[in-house]
Amino acid sequence: MAITLKAVVLKHNKRSDGTYNVKIRVTLNRRTAYISTEHYIGGRQITPEFEIKDTFILDEVNNDIRRLRMEVSRLGGKVN
Repeated sequence: MAITLKAVVLKHNKRSDGTYNVKIRVTLNRRTAYISTEHYIGGRQITPEFEIKDTFILDEVNNDIRRLRMEVSRLGGKVN
């Protein structure tokens, strides 16, 4: 029962102003869910493979991921 968390940008979530919402992908038992964040990035802040290259945004989202991992650790076996 390993939970993985990763910051991702989805191609199909482009807004009308040209920005993308940064999401946190949560995977548990081969099932995936996405958590929206308050962070948005433009086309210049991502690579052609839709990887985040803006270090400020990465740091902020990684802080969110750390908080989520702490919460998952507190829950322990109740995560399922």
